[in-house]
Amino acid sequence: MKIAFWSNTPGQAGTTSNLVGVALMASMSYHYKTMILQSQYGLYNLDSALMDRGRDDLIREEFSYYYENGIDYLLRKSIISGITTDDVKQGCVEIVRDRAYYIPATIKNSREIYQENIKKHLQSILEAADEFADLTFIDAGCGVNEISARIFEAADMIVVNFNQNCRAMNQFFQSYQKFSEKLVFLIGSYDYNSTYNAKNVQRMYRIDRKNLGVIPYNVGFQDAFGEGKVVRFLKSNFNCREHDKNYYFIKELKASSNMILKRAGLVD
Repeated sequence: MKIAFWSNTPGQAGTTSNLVGVALMASMSYHYKTMILQSQYGLYNLDSALMDRGRDDLIREEFSYYYENGIDYLLRKSIISGITTDDVKQGCVEIVRDRAYYIPATIKNSREIYQENIKKHLQSILEAADEFADLTFIDAGCGVNEISARIFEAADMIVVNFNQNCRAMNQFFQSYQKFSEKLVFLIGSYDYNSTYNAKNVQRMYRIDRKNLGVIPYNVGFQDAFGEGKVVRFLKSNFNCREHDKNYYFIKELKASSNMILKRAGLVD
């Protein structure tokens, strides 16, 4: 199952952090084997979120070894001989034991060469990743270009990420309807006090409630995201109680993950 996360506006909807949260929650809550990867050149947020700077030198060196391979290794394999699930295993980093994995982004200096190669070989990489894992989560970035268009075609589901900005929502619903049967929606950095809360957005844009989730802003999660400690944060707060300051965030993150997996037919 290939699930793409995307937004029509840059840097506002929390697309990357939403993806990481949902993917890790899918592995922790439902024990699905998940793979996380990013396709666009120049997106390094996933590296910073998933590489724990507090771990010892040996682990950092091991991560660095894979980092120099990652998607670049998979592209080389695909170009030379074709790609297998063993290649995916070799090119990824395990971030939750036996459950969650990450394919590090390119470290190549040439945007043009990388983009040409990824256009030609993205499909084979996604297919191999999908054979390796139960769920492949793809950060498709923002806006529409040739790479994101190919991801939309390949994806089984597209998670459209908004913030509570009516302009971005209006633009999307006026312009993007091609893949409507694949779409679900997330509101990131969510504030229920906004006029554009989930109930009103559902009514205004005629979104079925079963296709809409929210992920509230949480300073602890954002700090962990910037420090490479997302896995640690989610594990330590997974069973937090109602009085805990992170309870609302974890509750809604679990609910959004459940919504996406339910729409995919993977949970009841």
